[in-house]
Amino acid sequence: MGGYVGFVGLGSMGGRMARNLLTKNIRLAVFDNNKEKLLEFKEKGSNICSSAAELASKCEKIFTMLPNGEDVLSLYAGKEGIMETLQQNTLCVDCSTIDQATSIQLSELVQTKKASFLDAPVSGGVLGAEKATLTFMIGGDLNDIKKAEYLFELMGKNIVHCGKVGSGQVTKLCNNMLLASQMIALAEIMNMGERLGLDPQVLTSVINSSSGRCWASDTYNPVPGVIPCTPASNNFEPGFTCTLMAKGGDDPEFIHKAIESLVKKLKDRREQLDALISAVTSAGKQPSGCVAIHRSLDGRLQVAGRKGVPNVVYARIWRWPNVNKSELVKLPACQTPTNHPDLICINPYHYDRVVSYELSSLQMDPLPPINSTQSILTNLDGPSSSQQNLENSVFTEQKCQWQSSPFETCSNISGHCNMNSLYPQNNAPKYWCSITYFELDTQVGETFKAPWNMSNIYVDGGMDPNGSENGRFCLGALSNVHRSESSEKARLHIGKGIRLQIIDSINSEDYNIFVECCSQKGIFVKSCFLDFQNGLGYGNAVHKFCFGAVRKVFNLKWAYTEMVEKKRRANMAAMVKAYAVAGIAPQNGLVQDSGTGVDDLRATCCTIAISFVKGWGIGYPRSNIKETPCWIEIQLFRPLQLLNELLSSN
Repeated sequence: MGGYVGFVGLGSMGGRMARNLLTKNIRLAVFDNNKEKLLEFKEKGSNICSSAAELASKCEKIFTMLPNGEDVLSLYAGKEGIMETLQQNTLCVDCSTIDQATSIQLSELVQTKKASFLDAPVSGGVLGAEKATLTFMIGGDLNDIKKAEYLFELMGKNIVHCGKVGSGQVTKLCNNMLLASQMIALAEIMNMGERLGLDPQVLTSVINSSSGRCWASDTYNPVPGVIPCTPASNNFEPGFTCTLMAKGGDDPEFIHKAIESLVKKLKDRREQLDALISAVTSAGKQPSGCVAIHRSLDGRLQVAGRKGVPNVVYARIWRWPNVNKSELVKLPACQTPTNHPDLICINPYHYDRVVSYELSSLQMDPLPPINSTQSILTNLDGPSSSQQNLENSVFTEQKCQWQSSPFETCSNISGHCNMNSLYPQNNAPKYWCSITYFELDTQVGETFKAPWNMSNIYVDGGMDPNGSENGRFCLGALSNVHRSESSEKARLHIGKGIRLQIIDSINSEDYNIFVECCSQKGIFVKSCFLDFQNGLGYGNAVHKFCFGAVRKVFNLKWAYTEMVEKKRRANMAAMVKAYAVAGIAPQNGLVQDSGTGVDDLRATCCTIAISFVKGWGIGYPRSNIKETPCWIEIQLFRPLQLLNELLSSN
């Protein structure tokens, strides 16, 4: 190790905290997805790292400051993450505001490398970060805190040891809940006062000299001009956004209905209801029995028009807000068999969470001998892979069908995939993608095609009609005589749009596609690969990218694995249906797979859709992307070619 202090996450808070370390001559190594931020810190003398893994290899202490728990977990456990190169005795300090369970999970991961972990969320906002007056609420070993105490003192003025790992997050969330309540109440009060003719300055001075005084009123007042240097008085430049107040879990209405549904199921089984109450209220400290409910036909629980595997739903509500089924391991205390045909235990404290931070090299399952009667009957005797994989479903919309997770499907299969057969050099398509622009449900202009020698494609609001020669798809140059007012307005804000990048495109066994948001207004992405990474039902989620965000949105190996598995299961389902005629009952999961078509595979494995400026789905007035004013559809030619070859093969 080079004796550096590492800092990952140079946003509104992290950037200011890192600058305070730099000004005190701390040797700093930094990493962030925003290249402009990295350049800024490079000019100030920081060591710039190309990945979190590179940073971890250099640092004795690592600070992280990211928006949510999933991002932090991915930073540590993902590809080129901290865990890949984390050195023994390194101290990891996460200053993000996330859920307690994820902090504990991160601590357990770090300990596998004989390193230490502290959760140290902060309070004080961007002003506190700027002036180094933050309050650190720290969970972890006191000796570890002392190792980093001099660094905490350079960034803040209050350092509070709250208890064991996770205690800092609990303290911060309690503080945030109180702050959110104050801000909501103050905003309503100030609005009411203004509407009834009061001067906001006068009302604020009275509140701050009376019993209503609070931090929101005297430091973070939401009315412009009342308190200097607040976001409201600074053209609403973002500090701490409202969306960051929500940490973990699902929306309150869904949680309420899910619990209400469970209580109704248990109303005639008082013993099991008492077991659930005991488990939840004691946080698992009191032994409790199984809480078993009946499985539905497809193995999923439906609540408020959404579906999820029951034990995953309730584990998310009461223990781990972002857990996936593949991470849940049944404890010996649970007496309900995993393969019970009718019942499933949903006691969240009858499970443990196990997360692997390494992915073994991808392996492919060869297609089964479809004409083998024995293989069909063998599959019918045991639990189907459909049943097992269905349990990975996480809160899908009722109309969406969950699809299997390829890495899980292949994790126990012997024999490496022969990727040479994936990449016949003499058979590669001329272009790696096409991009089609739409306004609402109408295509506008001709389709843009990207040749392999253009690894970076820019889609923006520019006016250059010859931009395609330089890898630019200029949407501003496209005319539409039937253009709607909403599309006209949205086009004004596309700005620099997006950068689409393909890496290791044609001479590698695999390739990845990344999207960078260059638009100040943000973009909204539909990517089944992102769904897969986040444990979501395919096609069910909309992923928002803010300005500067860079994310991998496609991986060819994942797509091909998905195609192979879907074809295998569709073939198997067809054979099962045939045997059903002979009196052998088909399995529900396999019957569903028989409906998987070419369009499903193309949408899942070969297509990415991106909307500019306006989003759709939950929380937006638009139900699907075809209702957004400006959007593009990206068709990926290599996976389309592979899909065609796969479906044409015997």
